Parts: sequence; C-alpha cells; structure tokens
Amino acid sequence: MSFPSMPTDQQISVLCDIASNRGAHLPPDRLLDLMDLVAADYVEGDDDLYKLTTKGENLLADRGVGVNES
Repeated sequence: MSFPSMPTDQQISVLCDIASNRGAHLPPDRLLDLMDLVAADYVEGDDDLYKLTTKGENLLADRGVGVNES
C-alpha cells in the first residue's frame, strides 16, 4: 500500500492513540495504518508498544491536535 503525502484522518487517529497510550489495545483493523505510519517514519516501536517520532509529533502539533502523553 502506498502512503499518501499526508496521513488520512484515520491515520491521524492512530497517531493520537499512540501518543496517548503507546498504541496499547489498538484495534486489529488499524494495523495496516500503523504499518504505513511506521514505514513513513511517523511512528517507531516494536511488538505492542509504539511512540511517535519527531515527525509524528510535529504533524500532530501542526494540525493543532492536543494529546495527553503518559
């Protein structure tokens, strides 16, 4: 699957989930989005825990998305 120049709304939602809870309990239907975000360097991690890269953090900040990181 090719990644668009900007993440979709659903992928932004995945970024927010990762920022707030490191992707814990991410629904299976979001795994393709997660893989695309990792491939595009918005997210990094392994197994069940992920975190935003600087690129991912900047994207959310540019979009005015506020998240509560734990």
